[in-house]
Amino acid sequence: MAKVNTEEILAGLKNKGIGVTIENIQNIIRENGFIVKVHVGRLRNSFEITPEIFGINLKEKSKETKEFFTKHMNNGKLIFIPESEEKALKSIEMSLRNYVYNISVGFNNSFIPLYKYDELMEKYEEVKERYYAKRDEILAHWDEMIDTFKKDLKITLNEFGAMNAEEIYNRIVKKIPSKEEYKNSFYFELRLTTFPVLQELEFITSDDIKKKIKQGQIEDIMETVHEITGNLLNTIFDAVNKLILALQKEPERIPSRTIAKLKEIPDIIEKENIFFNPKIEQIKTLIQDLIKENDFEVMTEKAENTLAFIYGYSTELGLQKFIDTKECLYENNELLEIYKFIK
Repeated sequence: MAKVNTEEILAGLKNKGIGVTIENIQNIIRENGFIVKVHVGRLRNSFEITPEIFGINLKEKSKETKEFFTKHMNNGKLIFIPESEEKALKSIEMSLRNYVYNISVGFNNSFIPLYKYDELMEKYEEVKERYYAKRDEILAHWDEMIDTFKKDLKITLNEFGAMNAEEIYNRIVKKIPSKEEYKNSFYFELRLTTFPVLQELEFITSDDIKKKIKQGQIEDIMETVHEITGNLLNTIFDAVNKLILALQKEPERIPSRTIAKLKEIPDIIEKENIFFNPKIEQIKTLIQDLIKENDFEVMTEKAENTLAFIYGYSTELGLQKFIDTKECLYENNELLEIYKFIK
């Protein structure tokens, strides 16, 4: 694993007259974003599918068969909501989780830049509305759905030759919530908190525990510094790489979305380069120059150099793991060779 050059990442703080202390670093992070946690849930009363449902009496079987069922066949679940409906709810839920993941810049994919708050809340309200609309759609045919479930359950248990079919049927049906219980079980919350701070931990008497907790807190802060910087560099890399791909495909018809994304980069750097890294400011200048270029051949050359500069500098920082090069036309070593000549 590459060693991260934290001193270089934070070099811009000194230039701004800001002391490179853990307290100052955590305060900068706290002032520029917040932590988001998605809490979504509902009743998912499921029933374990046991061998008895299939008419199998394990008591009469060999030790090996019993162990096989215990080890390998104890995770089957029977749900009273059709799988298609449960999948639809899960899909809606994941759309918000994925959105938070995509706009996060650190702290285990939960730290969101402050300027994205309005965008986040707009997305949250839109997805929440869809979530509860889907709930109401399920409730609209609740009685019919449950009646069908009970009828088909009885038929299935009989066809399987289930042991004590009536007892199993009653046990399963008893776990089905009422329409009102199911409705009230739904929740869809977005919880916002501040980035954690170093604590004095006076309430802990063990010096060894205090030391380990403080070290863990410091590591969390520094890892967030690396994530914020690495993810910003990857955002820039991705925008430039998409431009190069478009130029290679059809230079005179670059998609407007590609250009629009590139034009957003200087503003993103302005807002997310929170440690005032001078090399990232230099990259911003390269992007601004690239946006102004009208000659496609010159634009291609500038884009290639900018891409190499981003990747090369990321490597110098030890943050190359954050750079997604899967769609890049160049090998990593090619980008590094170009970087040697232009840095």
